[in-house]
Amino acid sequence: MKKVGFCILLVFIVGAAFSQSKEDNIRLLLKVTGADKLALEKKLDNLMDTIIPRLQELYPKVPSRAWQMLRNKIDKEGFIKRTVTVYSNHYSDNEILELIEFYKTPLGQRVVEEEDAINQELSSAWQEWGASIANEIMQELRDMGYSS
Repeated sequence: MKKVGFCILLVFIVGAAFSQSKEDNIRLLLKVTGADKLALEKKLDNLMDTIIPRLQELYPKVPSRAWQMLRNKIDKEGFIKRTVTVYSNHYSDNEILELIEFYKTPLGQRVVEEEDAINQELSSAWQEWGASIANEIMQELRDMGYSS
C-alpha cells in the first residue's frame, strides 16, 4: 500500500515539474517571438483602449479617475497565463522546444520581424477583397431585381 501511495506521489511530482517546465518553455517561446510579457501587456492595453470607451458610453457619469482605477486593477498576469494556457493546449512540450529553436534562427527572427507588416498588409488586402465581393454581390442582387 505504501508503494502505491509513493508511486502516486511520484507521478504527481513529475507531472507538476513537467507542467512547470512546459510553462517556462512557453514563456521563453513568447519571448523569442516578441510576444513576451511587455508585448502581451501592450496588447492588453490596446484591448482596454477599445473596451473602456465603449463602457464609458454606457456609464457616462463615471469619472475618468474611476476608469483609470478600474483599468489599473486588471490582472495582467492573468492575461499572460491565459496566453500560456492556449499555447499549452495546442503544442506539446517537444513542439514548444522545436519552435524556440526555430525562432532563434535567422529565418525565425525574420519571421518575427516581418509578422506585423505581413498582418497589416493581409488585413488591408482582405478588406479590399471583401469590399469587392460585397460590391459584386450587391450588383448581382440589383441585376436580379432586388433593391436595398
